[in-house]
Amino acid sequence: MASAPQVGANPRSWAVDFGASEVDGALTFAEAVVAVSNMKLHGPLPQPLITDRAAGDLTPGDLPLRFLNEAATKRVQFLDVVTNVDGPINRDAIASAMTSGAYQTLPAPFGLKASFPGAPYTMQLVVVPKGDKYTVVKMINFGKVKVHVGLIKAACVGVAMEIEYGKFHAVGSLAFNHMFDMLGGYQVRYWAVVPKGQAKTAVMTPEARAAGFAFIKEHGPKANTENQFVEWTEHHVNEPCPIQGWERALVKESLRNYAQGKVLAKTIANFPLTLKDIVPWFFHDVLVPFLAKTEEESIMWLGVSGVGKTPAAKTVAYAVSSYLLDRDERGEQPGFRTTKHLDFFRAEPGSIYKPDIFDDGVLARLSADEFKSFHCPAEDFHSPISYFFDATIFQTTPQRNIAVRGAVPAT
Repeated sequence: MASAPQVGANPRSWAVDFGASEVDGALTFAEAVVAVSNMKLHGPLPQPLITDRAAGDLTPGDLPLRFLNEAATKRVQFLDVVTNVDGPINRDAIASAMTSGAYQTLPAPFGLKASFPGAPYTMQLVVVPKGDKYTVVKMINFGKVKVHVGLIKAACVGVAMEIEYGKFHAVGSLAFNHMFDMLGGYQVRYWAVVPKGQAKTAVMTPEARAAGFAFIKEHGPKANTENQFVEWTEHHVNEPCPIQGWERALVKESLRNYAQGKVLAKTIANFPLTLKDIVPWFFHDVLVPFLAKTEEESIMWLGVSGVGKTPAAKTVAYAVSSYLLDRDERGEQPGFRTTKHLDFFRAEPGSIYKPDIFDDGVLARLSADEFKSFHCPAEDFHSPISYFFDATIFQTTPQRNIAVRGAVPAT
């Protein structure tokens, strides 16, 4: 068996270092470093690259691998190498599990024997034919999470190994992935080696972008009291999901915005009542004159509780939103915002296409300037480009009726 290389020396191949071969393979690790000097790593990809080729120019024995060093207690990456695997290979089952990230469903010996709770990972897989047998090489990466070596060895089906970078730590991952690709065989990879001039990420379709933000809004943590934003982001940008491969800063900023939004004005995107549900005389005599001026006027409702001010106002708001969106062919979901705290409208610029309802607020707590700004489209309280709000004000316990612009007594 050959002696181990000195620290900082060029790493030798697994086969040469452990006496299985006396000569280097078609490409050494040092040569791979030179070969990728004008390249960069691209990934993780939203969907893995799946290829099925003949055995390549390199064999698993040509990789710069070493047995997992048990002296180091934790690792962020390791390889599981399984030799002499019998065929045939169920490529469809492997592709399905790898694409969905359901690694635990991989048929043996392509998966792992144990999971890593609290440590999400991505796996790249190469199955190289050798005669009537196969060699399976799994490359598992935990991102920034470190996992104990004991847990790693217990999860390996074959031999637990790690990459020997030598003095090439800066470009080692790039060079290794280049060699990984040259193994050929059946491959499922989330990282690709591309020219430096190529864009870092592919152009995302509007549908994919919308699906990503919807995923963050629906499934993301609502608070960050225990570092949830960082941990959730790190997990999902490295896992097959609508935000895999997204910039971490964008995901965390979205989580912060959505978390703040939970105390802001609530948007109602579906409302069951229509203008037909309003009694005819009130609709014809009161609302029709107002509806003709929806881009100029606001409306104030005054009256005792329980007479239908809130549902009537929401009905009008939803109808106005639907009409303006339809008229301007915007193709958006109709809706309106409602809150009992006027300040909650400030976090999101207003729009004529999404009316605002200040419901169940206490007018006595508002200054004259705040009250005026909500009713007046010209005030800076609203977005400068949003020159109208269907602002319906409610006072649940009014002591007197006040005649104001657009005001109507409750019925």
